[in-house]
Amino acid sequence: MAENNERTKLHAQVIEWINDNGNPGSHTITVGVLSDCSHPPEITGSIPKDGEKDVDPVDLKNKGITIDFDDNMDTQKTKIDIVIDGEVINWEPKWSDDKTSVTLEYVEGEDIPYEAVVEIHIPEATDDAGNATDLEIIFSTRALEEG
Repeated sequence: MAENNERTKLHAQVIEWINDNGNPGSHTITVGVLSDCSHPPEITGSIPKDGEKDVDPVDLKNKGITIDFDDNMDTQKTKIDIVIDGEVINWEPKWSDDKTSVTLEYVEGEDIPYEAVVEIHIPEATDDAGNATDLEIIFSTRALEEG
């Protein structure tokens, strides 16, 4: 019998029926599905992009930070930190239904300043198959305009 682990997911289905004599019957079928994914997840895109300069902090506050992955992610194991000058700020992650995209949404009082280097750290980014790696995006915010 297949074992439930990081690469194999067991799915059980109960089939129920009524016999000719009126008595109920049932049987459980368990199927093991082996994931063919053996590579760690990768970032396929982000807003803002890795290496982007002069990002407006107001846009980030209003629209969030979006990260797209090449695989369905394990949203319980995948933690995302926004780091500025060694300090972590906490924005709320909102995952897409298919778990391939996350938007970090602004949390009151957790502002990204002007003229900052923003590091998005994703230690142990883990996909649904259990493959994990460390990922990072770095961008910088624009200067505050005088006047």
